[in-house]
Amino acid sequence: AAGPFARGCNASKDKWCTKMEKPQKLIDLDGYAIDRFEITVALYQLCVDAKVCKPPSGAKKYKHSNWAKADRKQHPVNSVTWQQAAAFCAWAGRRLPTEAEWEKAARGGCELYPKDSCLTATPTWPWGDELPDCSRAIHDADKGNGCGGGTTKPVGSVPKGASPYGVEDMAGNASEWVADRFGYLYYANGPAKNPKGPTVGNQRVRRGGAIDSGAKFIRAGFREGDNPIHDHELAVGFRCARSLK
Repeated sequence: AAGPFARGCNASKDKWCTKMEKPQKLIDLDGYAIDRFEITVALYQLCVDAKVCKPPSGAKKYKHSNWAKADRKQHPVNSVTWQQAAAFCAWAGRRLPTEAEWEKAARGGCELYPKDSCLTATPTWPWGDELPDCSRAIHDADKGNGCGGGTTKPVGSVPKGASPYGVEDMAGNASEWVADRFGYLYYANGPAKNPKGPTVGNQRVRRGGAIDSGAKFIRAGFREGDNPIHDHELAVGFRCARSLK
């Protein structure tokens, strides 16, 4: 729904806050829809079959790519560039979510929390403030990449890790491209209404962490910039969104 959410890191309960996640403040967004799950190999194949999308650029380079593996059709498509992610969403009549839309979907808007407590009640991870385990997030939990499996898992494999809106795999499994260019101090300097990221910059934003990410890097507030042509061996995928106006 349209309305505010608490963006950024709450240092009173999150020991891993960084400067690029501060200050925590309320951000107001128009209404939008976002995919419940990361885009799967099977869905991406439809775009390739339509001769709009190209196979993931990392498919032939990396052994961890899910592409063209019979048992990975319901895994998140990975080893894709930002451009490939954006092209799929456009083909599907949608777009990549903005960084703010992604974070609101991961944490929940202020309408979900008691009045006047949104900043303090907003969770550190999508499911709450409890440390992650392998029942909530496919991540590096000191058991090897992917909670011991060495790969991603089918989307929706850990429903206990869903966000307050029921959006799944926003922590771990595949790191996700979003629309925005990356600005290290953008949270301090950007607008509080429908932020869309800096207008210039060579990097794009990835959110959510991947199968090789520890607890610190799958927090709902963690953010990182990356070269948009970087396709990553272990996992970088995406989900799509659309405006409601």
